[in-house]
Amino acid sequence: MPDVISPLKKRILEVKGEIDRQRRLLAAYEETLAMELGQKYDRGVLIPEHKAGGTNKAAFIRNVIQEGGTFGVTYTDIGQALSDSAIETSPNYRYTLVNKWKATKQVEERDGRIYWVSK
Repeated sequence: MPDVISPLKKRILEVKGEIDRQRRLLAAYEETLAMELGQKYDRGVLIPEHKAGGTNKAAFIRNVIQEGGTFGVTYTDIGQALSDSAIETSPNYRYTLVNKWKATKQVEERDGRIYWVSK
């Protein structure tokens, strides 16, 4: 009986490697776009500009998730963007907000990454 599992495992590893290469390529394109637009780019997340003292925190987090594009963002990325922009929130704020958006199907969470799906 031929070994069917080994070729499948090998193909899975090849596809995972290709996905990683495509993610790195996408990140490079997004970083180039951010530089062209004069925006800050950090770890796959375009950091939106904000006005000091007048920041709508929910809108800021929404923009971070939307700018994550097809790569998505993690809760850590959101926290880092808030920190980089000197926006103070409670540690649970981002989780509460994302859960609210998940309930209204504005965002999806897959493999630990958050994606904006609503237009």
